Amino acid sequence: MRKTIAYLLSEEIRRLLGVSRPEYLEHVKRMIAEERPEPVTGPLGIGILLAAVAAIAFVAYGLAVGALAPARAAYLILLTVMLGLSLILFLATIAKEGRLSIESNWGGLGGGLGGWRISSSLTFLCSTVALFVMMVMAVSAEPALPDLRERYRMAVTAGWKSGLVFDETRMWGRKLYVKGHGSQAAINEFWNQVKIINPYFDDVWADLTIPGAAVPATAAPSTGKK
Repeated sequence: MRKTIAYLLSEEIRRLLGVSRPEYLEHVKRMIAEERPEPVTGPLGIGILLAAVAAIAFVAYGLAVGALAPARAAYLILLTVMLGLSLILFLATIAKEGRLSIESNWGGLGGGLGGWRISSSLTFLCSTVALFVMMVMAVSAEPALPDLRERYRMAVTAGWKSGLVFDETRMWGRKLYVKGHGSQAAINEFWNQVKIINPYFDDVWADLTIPGAAVPATAAPSTGKK
């Protein structure tokens, strides 16, 4: 369907211009060849590539630790790739054209069309700025992570009163990571309080051990739901 529409449009343009099909195709090929930018090489191109790779790695790390949702991570990676490509194309075209320009264009294909022509470098500059603004908006719109330490304060307090010693309590992505040791009764009391707060245990991970025990008691009590 898209190919048919594109063909009909090109034929209509050719008919209005009054040129033969071979002449029209040759003119289009020549325009494409003239607008083709030179590749960006050297330290600048390598620097842009490394910056894009670093940004993608940072987003992938956020996804791995649970700080980013998969859909948002994919969106940020897509924006990063598009921003890098747009910047490279802008630098390549500005090096070739030498300036940004908006020109009136009279006597286009066949001498019958008129209008305005925007240089390729200005087009890629606008797209780069637009993508950068979208990137800033996407990053700033990332919802703040909830403070799970406050949410599970009652469970931590209950475990501490039962004799559970907490060596570490910190956020790990979108989960609360708790490390400590104590008796089985103290660990059970901690998990009982966690179950009251969140029966699914999907935002807390605890590394709790019993001194002298062969197997650490790290698992949460079974809820019957996965």
